[in-house]
Amino acid sequence: MFKKEIAEGIYAALMGRMSKDEIMSKLEVPADSSFGEFSFPTFTLAGMLKKSPKIIAEELSKDIKLDIISEVKAVNGFLNFYINRNDAAEIILSEIEKNAPEDFYNTSGQTIVIDYSSPNIAKPFSMGHLRATILGDSLARILKKTGADVIGINHLGDWGTQFGKLITAYKKWGSEEKVSKNPIKELFELYQKFHVEAESTPELEDEARQAFSLLEQGNDVQMKLWNWFREVSIESFEVLYKRLGIDFDYIQGESFYNDKLSDVNQLLERKKLIEFDQGAYIVRLNKLPPALIKKRDGASLYITRDIAAMLHRVKHFQADQILYVVGQEQSVHFNQLSQISDILNISTDIEHVPFGLILKNGRKMSTRKGSVILLDDIIRDVEHHALNIIAEKNPDLKNKENIASHITDAAVKFMDLKHDRMNSYEFNIEDMLRFDGETGVYVMYTNSRIQSILRKTDRKIEGTVFKFDENMWPVLNQLSKYHAAVKEAAEKRMPSEICKYVIKLCREFNSYYAKERIIHSNNDISKLYMLKMVSNNIEEAMSLLGIKTVNEM
Repeated sequence: MFKKEIAEGIYAALMGRMSKDEIMSKLEVPADSSFGEFSFPTFTLAGMLKKSPKIIAEELSKDIKLDIISEVKAVNGFLNFYINRNDAAEIILSEIEKNAPEDFYNTSGQTIVIDYSSPNIAKPFSMGHLRATILGDSLARILKKTGADVIGINHLGDWGTQFGKLITAYKKWGSEEKVSKNPIKELFELYQKFHVEAESTPELEDEARQAFSLLEQGNDVQMKLWNWFREVSIESFEVLYKRLGIDFDYIQGESFYNDKLSDVNQLLERKKLIEFDQGAYIVRLNKLPPALIKKRDGASLYITRDIAAMLHRVKHFQADQILYVVGQEQSVHFNQLSQISDILNISTDIEHVPFGLILKNGRKMSTRKGSVILLDDIIRDVEHHALNIIAEKNPDLKNKENIASHITDAAVKFMDLKHDRMNSYEFNIEDMLRFDGETGVYVMYTNSRIQSILRKTDRKIEGTVFKFDENMWPVLNQLSKYHAAVKEAAEKRMPSEICKYVIKLCREFNSYYAKERIIHSNNDISKLYMLKMVSNNIEEAMSLLGIKTVNEM
């Protein structure tokens, strides 16, 4: 919160010989709080100023005068800044109460399209799609917080040769009643059965190719089946999205771009980018495999549809950036898309936001042949464990089922988002439901503890009579870092920055509460006001992760 102000003070003292951005990048928080709240190394200035870092620090310490700083100490070439805690306390709490973005957010006015979730219709919602959904939703919330106009798009996998196989399988072995009752499970089992049967009856592949060809031609029977498969799949997904509190501005699957593919081909031909090579039409790229645009028979491929989607988003949304929240195994694909964008002189930034895997016993957790892992089943399993914990810890709690549902969301989402998105992690229900450690449940419990304290008083809690004491500082100092954490999360595309922030805030509060009496103590109104702001901030931070807190557990 005070970093920018200190950077401006250093900038003025240096008379512009170092940029504000460079100063900001070098300002750091000392690991040892005895060295102040911020520290600035002067070593890079030695060559410029022709002086030793020690002398530079000593001279600058005398030139920097800021109201918020109580002292600037020069120590071995470092400038250590000590905040005027009494003044800072009121500023921090005022900022948290207003819940207003600071002016250092740099996405204000930008239009950012986020492509995320993107499950395949007629197939189970995989754990990979869970990561894409949770991460994309959180990034959308974070970027909105920083002032961007965010457009969330669910790019469904709803087209391709697999639908010829599914249509063939349904006509041979399907049941309308069974599919209507349990669409994803039944359709996926039909799809699996097709592959099993095709091993001994290879002519099924020819039937499937013919079925998809008829679908591409708009055959009424094939289209009717495909539309039904799509509708019942989306209905099933919507139940899950509603359960997780996820929504989108648009659901635009691959099929949405069917009538736009010829424009892509014409554009690439007009730019003289497309060529025929080894049975396919390609675009050659620099230091990447060629992008396969269409097959000999004219059938389109993934990259063709993504080019069409990119052009549509640029034209209709005037997107400044398009983010693709997709697993890291697709990095080559999105590097190809980005390079094609550059070749076509499209000004919109194309950015792949990759992520690692969810593991079970060290192996990829996914849908496997003959062993379908349904996300619904996993959520029910986590919720069952949550109810058992509530029954053990607070058996008289009202609305147990509703609270268990919120605890489940917090457990699953926080477990995913707390990791650096590039890292894979082990899915462990017991770990994610721990009341101590780095879990969403720990954060939820801390907030409910604060709410319990606030319910014990009928006095008016307001900040107009706030009085600071030193024991409050670790909590207030962590609160001051909120906007910086949000900014970093937005810039790095890392909700884990907010997870780290809120865990540290909860730890600082719990440490304070273990030592400090609140109700009917000296300065209790000020303490209660601080607790109220901490709770407000926990709720705000968790909302950016797509998590709704509860007031009791």
